[in-house]
Amino acid sequence: MVAAKLLAGLCALLLGRRLFWLFIGIGGFVLGAEIATRLFREQPQFVVLLSAVAGGVIGAVLAQRMQQLMIGVAGFIAGSYIGAELLLAAMPYPGRMIWFALFLGGLSGALLALTIFEWTIIVLSSVVGARLIVDALGPTLPASAFLCLAVVGVVIQAIIRPRRRRAPRF
Repeated sequence: MVAAKLLAGLCALLLGRRLFWLFIGIGGFVLGAEIATRLFREQPQFVVLLSAVAGGVIGAVLAQRMQQLMIGVAGFIAGSYIGAELLLAAMPYPGRMIWFALFLGGLSGALLALTIFEWTIIVLSSVVGARLIVDALGPTLPASAFLCLAVVGVVIQAIIRPRRRRAPRF
């Protein structure tokens, strides 16, 4: 599972905007893994992995078929993840406050993704990718490693994003 998280994190970090459907698939993979880990505690590890892959495939297919809806869903999922991580960093045992952080982060992420799609997806995919990489490499990494990875992801995605041609001014 560590290798899968590391690979998913690298893909989201570097290619989240370019391959939007892949970013949505990674979100589905992470969500499927989290849900399966809690639901199938007594099952072998491959059951969790299969559930995560199924979530990823469903997310990727939906991203290609219903892009506008999935932009909002991706923003909500990524925003929820970031909101929960921020609350957990500030308060290790948040109790029921976690639901507030999930909802507020999700709502913020969805609104941002629907209004300023390109930069929101670049930032969200970089942050989610950096978090997945840090989780895969171990919790002993300093917060600065997470921040550096997120910044590197934003910079790389900004450099490789497609440029729009402007009409010449006369």
